[in-house]
Amino acid sequence: MTVSPIGTTFVVGSGPTGLVSAIALRTQGFDVRIIDKMPEPSSYSKALVIWARTLELLDGHLDVRTILDAGIPARKMRLFAKGEKVAEIGLEETGSRFVGGLFMPQYDIERILTDRLLELGVTVERGLELTGFEQTAPDSVEMTLRDSEGRETTASADWLIDCSGAHSFVRHHLDLGDCHTGELSMRFAIADVVLSGAERALPGPAEGIASNFTHSDGLCVFFPVDQTRYRIVLEDDSIEEGSTPELAELTQAVRLRTGLDLELSDPSWLTSFGVRERVLDDFGLGRVLIAGDAAHVHSPAGGHGMNTGIQDAINLAWKLGLISRGVAGNTTLRSYSEERSEIGRQIVTSSNHMTRLMTIQNPVMQFARNTAMHLALGFDSVQGKALRSLSMIDLNYRNFGLRSSSSIRRNRDSLHPGDRLPPIPLQSSDGEVHLDELTRPDRFTLFVLESPGTPDYHKACEEMTRTIERMPDALRPLVRMVPIHASESSAVSGGHCFDVTGELRTQAGFGGHGAMLVRPDRHVSFFCGALDGEPILNWFAGL
Repeated sequence: MTVSPIGTTFVVGSGPTGLVSAIALRTQGFDVRIIDKMPEPSSYSKALVIWARTLELLDGHLDVRTILDAGIPARKMRLFAKGEKVAEIGLEETGSRFVGGLFMPQYDIERILTDRLLELGVTVERGLELTGFEQTAPDSVEMTLRDSEGRETTASADWLIDCSGAHSFVRHHLDLGDCHTGELSMRFAIADVVLSGAERALPGPAEGIASNFTHSDGLCVFFPVDQTRYRIVLEDDSIEEGSTPELAELTQAVRLRTGLDLELSDPSWLTSFGVRERVLDDFGLGRVLIAGDAAHVHSPAGGHGMNTGIQDAINLAWKLGLISRGVAGNTTLRSYSEERSEIGRQIVTSSNHMTRLMTIQNPVMQFARNTAMHLALGFDSVQGKALRSLSMIDLNYRNFGLRSSSSIRRNRDSLHPGDRLPPIPLQSSDGEVHLDELTRPDRFTLFVLESPGTPDYHKACEEMTRTIERMPDALRPLVRMVPIHASESSAVSGGHCFDVTGELRTQAGFGGHGAMLVRPDRHVSFFCGALDGEPILNWFAGL
C-alpha cells in the first residue's frame, strides 16, 4: 500500500461487487469512500456460489482461507428425472489451486469482505444515498448525497464507481445503451429451509451436493446454503414476482416433483423472481463507471452473477491505478467496457441456454436431454469442459479488450495472450510454489523463462532488467521481474524458481529464452523473446 493515495474513489453499494471494488482500489493505492443507502447489511442469503476463478482473483486482495473456512466445498451436481439419477457432474477438479466452487450465503461473503475492508482502514457509510452527480472537470466527479433523515451533502472524487445493483440510479442517469436485453417467460419461487424425510436421496447440505429434479410441472433444484439448510428453487409460472410463497404449497409441489416424502421447515427466506437479461454496451462514461448487476443481469443458472460482478471490480481497479499514476490513458479505460461487456454477453448466453435446457417440459425433449446428458457426462473430457465453464476457469480476453499479443513465433497449442495464468507447479529452494502465486494484484509480473540447452540466459535476465530500468519513473515500480530457471542447478540464487517438469516451458511455447508479461489480474498480456526488451516497452507505450 502506498503511503500517499494516488487518487480518490467513491463506491456506491456495499454488496460483494462494491466491497471488492473498494478493497481492490485500496490495494492499488487509492483513498476510498464507500456508501450504501441501506441502514444495515442484508440478512438474506441471495448469491450462494463462489467459483474457482473468483477465488483466484481474490487471492492477494485478502486471505482467501477466510472464505474457504466459511463455505462448503461444492462436490457434485446431480440431475434426476422421475426420481432416478440420470447424470452427475463432479465439481472439484478444475485445475485451480482452489476448490471448483464453494457454497456459502452472500451475507457471509459480505461479512468477510467488510472485515477485510476494515483492516484496510475503510468503513462502509450506511444510510447514505447517491441522488445526483456531475463530471464538473476532466478529472473530477461532484456528487450529491442524502442521508436517512433527508439531509443533503456534497462530495467529490476522481472516480465514481457504481455497484448499486440492477436498479442503478447511475445507469439510468447516464442512459447507457443495452447491447442485449430480454426476459425469459418463466418464474421461480425460492425457499431457504431445513429439509427432513429423505436423507438418503438428499444428503445433508454439508455434503456439498446440489440436486436438480426435472418434472413435467417444472424444475425443482436444491442448493446447500449452510451446514443445516438447503435452498429450493422451484419453477412456477403462476406465481407473481415478488410475492411470498406459502410453505405448505411449496412442500406439496416439492413432493410431487421429486417423488420424495420431504418435510420443509424453519424458512429463513421465502420469495419469488422472474428472469431478465441485460448487458450494457458501455460500463460507464468518463470518470463514472459501473460494475456488477448495474451493468449486467441474467438467469441465476450457473450461479455466475455475483462472481461476474466481483471480476468486474478487480478488472477495473488495476486499470484505474495505471491511469491515475499517468502511465495509461483512454485505451486502458475503454478496455474495461470492452472486456467486461464481452464477458457479460458470454455469461448471459450460457445462462440463458442452461435455463432453457433445464426447464424443458415436453416429455419427448426431456427424455432426449436426459439421455444425452447421461451419455455425454460419462466422458471425462466432457465433465472437465463442463466444470471449467461452470467454475469460470475458461474465461479469457483473447482477441478483445486491452491489447494482448505475441511478438515472436510460438507453438500453436501453447497459452494464448489473454488467457488466464494457470497455477503451474514450480520448485524453489523453499519448496513447491505455483506460478500464479508469484504474481501480485498491484503489479505486472514479467516472467523470464530459461530454455534448456540455450546459452546466455544471464544475458536475457540482464536485458529484461535493463528494459524495466528504461520504463518511465511511474511505471517502473509496477513491473516485477521473476526469473524461471530450467533446472535446479541453474537456479543458483536462493529463492529462485525452476520449472522442474517443463510444463511451464511447454505451455509458454518458447523455442528459446522467452519473456511472458502477466497483468495484475493474472491474465497473460504479452510474449516476446528475452534478448530484446523493445517490444515490451512498445506494449506499455500503447496503454
